Amino acid sequence: MSQTSTCRACAVHSFTGSYDAPDTMYGTGEEFPYGECAACGSLTLLDAPDDLAPYYPPGYLSMTVDPGSLGAAATAAITTISRSVQRGRGWAGTVGRSVPVRRVQTLITILDAVARVPAPRPGRVLDVGSGSGMVPLAVSLAGDVDVLGIDPFAPGDRRLGDHAELRAVGLDAVTGRFDLVMFHHSLEHMLDPFDALRVVVGLLEPGGVVLVRVPTVSSWAWREYRTNWVQLDPPRHVWIPSRPGLSLLAARAGLEIVATYDDSNEFQFWGSEQARRGVALTDSRSHYMDPRHSGFTGRELRDYRRRSRELNRALDGDQTVVYLGAAG
Repeated sequence: MSQTSTCRACAVHSFTGSYDAPDTMYGTGEEFPYGECAACGSLTLLDAPDDLAPYYPPGYLSMTVDPGSLGAAATAAITTISRSVQRGRGWAGTVGRSVPVRRVQTLITILDAVARVPAPRPGRVLDVGSGSGMVPLAVSLAGDVDVLGIDPFAPGDRRLGDHAELRAVGLDAVTGRFDLVMFHHSLEHMLDPFDALRVVVGLLEPGGVVLVRVPTVSSWAWREYRTNWVQLDPPRHVWIPSRPGLSLLAARAGLEIVATYDDSNEFQFWGSEQARRGVALTDSRSHYMDPRHSGFTGRELRDYRRRSRELNRALDGDQTVVYLGAAG
């Protein structure tokens, strides 16, 4: 185990409390201790496994769809979604019949974050933590943008299309300059997020933007569910920032938040309610695995969606989106 006494967000050497959190994704029975920072309230995994690779099996969420196996209909559907979201338009109902709805919703959320970047439309994009490569492919299909995706656990180096590439490497192997660097729920997986952002600063074109989407403990879901909060996800999430902690981390790396909003959804409710009942995300009884037989009613799910929108408007959702620019 790799032990730490330092908050990964603000680098303060002090924790006010600790929490033993169960593995809510695979239900292995393992528990992992998190410390709560006395200064900023962020959580840090105190004893991180020396080798995290076993915790990212082949069926891990970001690896479940192989872009290379998509047929013509699915590729056309993703292209329609990408271009529609980029232009601020809705997407046709026929799209949902070509791609599973849950994945469509996730993809739209990501593409919406890219469309909202507070800068001119980027020409060259780096996506950090790409998994199998769906995000780089989808962003590239919006047109007029070249996307490089990287992930040390990726299935290998490959072309994803005319304007997208996936490489099985970490940030330290990346060269060149980018208008936009994206961390879609990947920064919280990194043992040294400060070093990652510092490297990214050196890869940005002048006026470039860093897009970070992360879970946050500055949320109703953390206050309500604590160690049953599904977004805690130990030990893969080696740190989870508070909103002040995320701002402090950015400042340490020479960046500042230029815009923000929340994009949480009903997952914070049903995923955490399941965890309370001892049902892991990948359990056969899980709503993730079998929505029709998970026990959640349509009325409950609609209420969860409504409450998620309310929390987002109040900046109290369990997922936040920040856009970082060079501190001026």
